[in-house]
Amino acid sequence: MKRVHNIWMHLFLLIACSLFTQCSNSLSPSSQTSHGISVNGLLSMGDDVQYLSIIETLPEYSDSIPYVFDATVEINGVPFEPIDREDINDYLDAMNWKTTGLDLTYGQVCSLKIEWQGHTIIGVTRVPDSVAPVTTRGATIFWHGDSVSTLYDFQIPEQWGERNYTGTSLNLKERYYRYEPGKYDIMIYQYDKNFNQYQEAFYSPEENPLSFGLQGAYGVFASRSLWEGTVSLE
Repeated sequence: MKRVHNIWMHLFLLIACSLFTQCSNSLSPSSQTSHGISVNGLLSMGDDVQYLSIIETLPEYSDSIPYVFDATVEINGVPFEPIDREDINDYLDAMNWKTTGLDLTYGQVCSLKIEWQGHTIIGVTRVPDSVAPVTTRGATIFWHGDSVSTLYDFQIPEQWGERNYTGTSLNLKERYYRYEPGKYDIMIYQYDKNFNQYQEAFYSPEENPLSFGLQGAYGVFASRSLWEGTVSLE
């Protein structure tokens, strides 16, 4: 399953900010948040591999990202393993932990536990429900959603090119999408409340805590569900 890296760039920006405690302090983190570690992950239903970024926050500037590799990481008892340093793309998503043993389902509660240098970090996310029923009227696709504040991604994979994301719309708040007539295989992602709260804080001019779905660390632990199907537009 192809990942759209725009989402991971949002997470990477949060990682970049949380690298430095002076930046973190200026953003008024909650009292539950540790200054030692930053955890970022978006569990994506339909993906064969799930990823996390775990990095150490620093008191001063560093030329490289201080990845954490000496931790014990699991979600619902499924272990994660560190990714080799040479296989990490610092500028794309900065994910340094992965697992292939986590199959996500609608409504599933995912509990994260990280043990690192005497610290315990926990996180919880609930995979959103399905957006079904998905219906069409003319050239418009409609779907169901959890709430009015939920964000969605709409994607037509066959329209992707080397540098062309025609048929892709990210971070939709509307529950419909209009496209040109034809028959298409489509994908609709729905994001959980942790990611929605993170997005609202990210674009807010006000000071906000840098911890969403986590205790004991900066970052965001979130998930998104996936609906796949074929539609005919007129």
